[in-house]
Amino acid sequence: MERLENGIIKGPNIVIGEGIPKICVPITAKKEKDIINDAGLIAKSRADLIEWRVDCFDGCSEKSRILYVLAGIKEYLPDKPLIFTFRTQAEGGYRQFSSNDYCKLVELAADSIETDIVDIELNTKKMMAEPLIKMAHEKGKIVIASNHDFQQTPGDEIIAKRLEKMDEIGADILKVAYMPQTNLDVLRLMNITAKIKEKINDKILVSMSMGGCGVISRLSGEITGSAITFASVTGTSAPGQTSIEEAISVMKLVHDKII
Repeated sequence: MERLENGIIKGPNIVIGEGIPKICVPITAKKEKDIINDAGLIAKSRADLIEWRVDCFDGCSEKSRILYVLAGIKEYLPDKPLIFTFRTQAEGGYRQFSSNDYCKLVELAADSIETDIVDIELNTKKMMAEPLIKMAHEKGKIVIASNHDFQQTPGDEIIAKRLEKMDEIGADILKVAYMPQTNLDVLRLMNITAKIKEKINDKILVSMSMGGCGVISRLSGEITGSAITFASVTGTSAPGQTSIEEAISVMKLVHDKII
């Protein structure tokens, strides 16, 4: 995959940043056989790209098992970009690694020929996000810088500063996901996404408000400038995700009305 000068990301069968937001389907199973079985089911869907949530895997601390699963996923999904994500407990994940182990895992992902995109959390301990992004780029990977809060939605200024920091440290895709406390939180996130997209128009933005009332933010990205949404085939990775068929139907309706 490559990032063009205007920020659009292009792969053999995908263009991220143009038209209808692309649909990413997460794999969240715990066991090798279940992960690979899910990959087979997703292969029959209309997913545009895949995210493997490595923190959900019960072998996430074992290199050989990770490599085995990566190969198994790609066997079923050779033409779909694969995002390698280890979500820490601090940001809603299932495991907590030391800074050193987290860095080793990101490097493993960057070294893997099966991985196309690597997720790196903005708030990585010891300010390691920037050098990790540089390392992943040197190995030819697209990088998502991400920030999540499953308790609240930060203020507009904080969200803007985090997205601007992700841009500053060189990420290709800038992603935020927050839990709303009110309907207004959902609208605030959609509004700040649109404003930042106007300011940082040479990067891909991804934003979502979680939970039931946040569904609208997941399906209106073509209006706000959010280029990827997450939808389920075999299991969800965050509250508020719709099924892939629901996402396709609603986003097509929005797209058709826009044009």
